[in-house]
Amino acid sequence: MQHSKYSPSSSERWLSCPGSLDVKADSDDPSEYAREGTAAHRLAHRCWLLGMNPESLRGKEIDGFEVTDDMINAVQKYLDCIQAKLEDLPGESKKAELEVQFTHPIFPDFGGTVDCLITSDVSFAIIDFKYGAGVAVDVEENSQLSCYALLVASSRLARRQKFTEGPELVIVQPRASHTDGPIRSWCCDGEYLRGFNQRVFAVMSGKRKGELSAGDHCRWCPGKVNCSALRQQTLAIARQEFAEEDMTPELAAEVLASRIAIESYLKSVECWAHGQMDKGFSVPGYKLVNTLGNRRYAIDEAEIVRRCRNRRFGKKQIYKTELLSPAQLEKVIGKELLAPMVERPSKGTRVVPESDKRPAVVRQSASEEFAQENAQ
Repeated sequence: MQHSKYSPSSSERWLSCPGSLDVKADSDDPSEYAREGTAAHRLAHRCWLLGMNPESLRGKEIDGFEVTDDMINAVQKYLDCIQAKLEDLPGESKKAELEVQFTHPIFPDFGGTVDCLITSDVSFAIIDFKYGAGVAVDVEENSQLSCYALLVASSRLARRQKFTEGPELVIVQPRASHTDGPIRSWCCDGEYLRGFNQRVFAVMSGKRKGELSAGDHCRWCPGKVNCSALRQQTLAIARQEFAEEDMTPELAAEVLASRIAIESYLKSVECWAHGQMDKGFSVPGYKLVNTLGNRRYAIDEAEIVRRCRNRRFGKKQIYKTELLSPAQLEKVIGKELLAPMVERPSKGTRVVPESDKRPAVVRQSASEEFAQENAQ
């Protein structure tokens, strides 16, 4: 299904920056990660329809991607979640459907495909399967799933059907670490959906047409290279002279809030420049060079062993045996046996937005420590 102009999957971007819909995209080609995610979705769909276990397709190829342990485990967790929600959803006449396409009955430019929709006579649940391991996605007030909920509800209303209970929104993301675990759910109510509906149609009605706003949502924007707002913000921050004595917490927060957008913009510009130079065009002050990977053997193992033995190097000198890493060992012995044998040492601290789920590290200032010592 071709992506709608107001696609739920890109809603975080067009709700925050409606003008991005009119910015020329640098590339429409999906990334390697996106194509792998599509393959995992197709494996899940096939297994659900045919009642198959994903394990039975180990080593096979789907859309050019091998069905690996990672893909099998992730898809199985998704299928198990569907079955569990199908049993837990209140009401009668329950059914689960995968890859369900919706188009808004009034606004045809608003539509998308729900990974899994479970319905009963009183409620429904939407399950979104995210195979990506890079960015852990929160479910509460998630704009993509909220758009799906609007589409499902409007479709039912068009057929004069009405749910009496609010929907449950679920994200299954087995390969990304999140404090709430790989399966996260949130039940929203009618008041939230009405408010969200107003936000959506403020954009679709054209009231915010052309409005550009840089932020975290720029990370997924296909038009980053051509965005005037992002370019201006990047240049403005780059021109600021950093002086430690002039920095304030408020200014630091303002600059850090732009970090993801700016880093994403610079990476996109670099990719654009690389593509131009690959075609033979020049970029003033820059050149293409070869990048080299780590050294690897150019001959087979048996020949390496033979040559070393000819120089009287024994097997113990050229081979080594070591314990598997915790991740590798877990696949062999299981999580339960491994858990009491491992720890996660601290590697220091880093600055993240307050919305991050991890608990904050509390530090005392020198003045607070001094006051505390004097009070004792």
